[in-house]
Amino acid sequence: MGRLRKKIPGDVEIALVGSIAKGTQLRGDKDIDIFLLFPKSKYHRGDLDTVGLQCARHAVEKGGKCVTQYAEHPYLKTTCGGIEVEIVPAFKIHSAEEGGSSADRTPFHTEYVQKKIAEKQKGEVRLLKKFLKRLSIYGAEVKVEGFSGYMCELLIIASGSFLRLAEEAAYWQSPAIDLEKYYASAEAAREKFKFPPLTVIDPVDRNRNVAAAVSQTSLSKFVLACRAFLRSPSKEFFFEAPRKIGHNEFAEIKSALSGKGVPFAYAIEFGSPDAVPDIVWPQLRRTARILFERLEAAGFQVFDYSYWTDEKKTCAIIFQLLVSELPSVEKVAGPEIQFVKGAEDFIMKHRNPLAGPWAGGNRLYSAKKRRFVKAIELISYVCAHPHEFAIPSKIAPFLVKAKPLPVSALLKPKYARFAHDFVHKKHYYLELY
Repeated sequence: MGRLRKKIPGDVEIALVGSIAKGTQLRGDKDIDIFLLFPKSKYHRGDLDTVGLQCARHAVEKGGKCVTQYAEHPYLKTTCGGIEVEIVPAFKIHSAEEGGSSADRTPFHTEYVQKKIAEKQKGEVRLLKKFLKRLSIYGAEVKVEGFSGYMCELLIIASGSFLRLAEEAAYWQSPAIDLEKYYASAEAAREKFKFPPLTVIDPVDRNRNVAAAVSQTSLSKFVLACRAFLRSPSKEFFFEAPRKIGHNEFAEIKSALSGKGVPFAYAIEFGSPDAVPDIVWPQLRRTARILFERLEAAGFQVFDYSYWTDEKKTCAIIFQLLVSELPSVEKVAGPEIQFVKGAEDFIMKHRNPLAGPWAGGNRLYSAKKRRFVKAIELISYVCAHPHEFAIPSKIAPFLVKAKPLPVSALLKPKYARFAHDFVHKKHYYLELY
């Protein structure tokens, strides 16, 4: 930090933020967050990207390589002595409610936790983080949709300890946590943010939900794991034995995806966009969802689906289908006959069908040739015509070149963990009930 101080303007403050500054970091976590706070009266937002990053580069040029990363605005990432350091230019503001970027508000989060957290609670925060990491829901990144470190600290401050939090969370139903009592009731707090799965009001900014990133699935995992932990406490909730997929596991995956009597599996592989993970993951999720919806609408029953990317070169989407091939004829339900205009339009539209129109009860029916008989045909068509189905812009150019991925390919090392987790859907904590 001394080298950095020499390189930046005198009116720019240096602030150490994040878990290290609050004493809640996990053992083995080697990352430091340093913020350069520029006075708003003198600097513009563009200065943060030029002056801030330039000063940061000069400070680390002799200490290690640096890479520019992008969030709301650019920041610098480097490694010094085996420690990962992020240098983030931001504005110095007087209160978090002034607005600005999330980076501008971060120093207030650090200050609040430092004031409110008891020394013994820091260990409780670490327990919670380990618990969440074991569930793969620690982190507010789009990929994870989980609990941020700051939220972990607020939850422990609110509950007092990890055990007490687990006891409360086991019975959560649309919870709302408001440490500073900004809102008259939990319902008012939830209404403010349009009733999300979890509401945790930012104590330094009443207009922000710290839990905005938490998905319903992540919340459900946490609640169920808390119930399981209270029922049967174990170190297994915090520590995972090293996992290696061996020959037996590969055989299980192959059997689950291609054996007799199991849902039909179909996967596609395509290139990954040159974009940050927080852009790629939501667009990949949306793409998988669109394919799922089209399959369901066409009559192919989807048992499950998932998606994956190595965040570098490859994306993949996999489906398990209860029905992979349908009859060539499709029954079409028309309007009820009392709707005169609608009934007439239906009859005119279906003058040359395979069968009908006919009356069944008080409704008209017809039959037509099905457009897609095989699920593979539909998936291939969507991939070849991404704009017709509103496929996200970053994914669309790569989806056009998507290739079928045989089950055997899913047994390769790069897909093994993805395929294993897709096949073995039961979470470890449910086995501990």
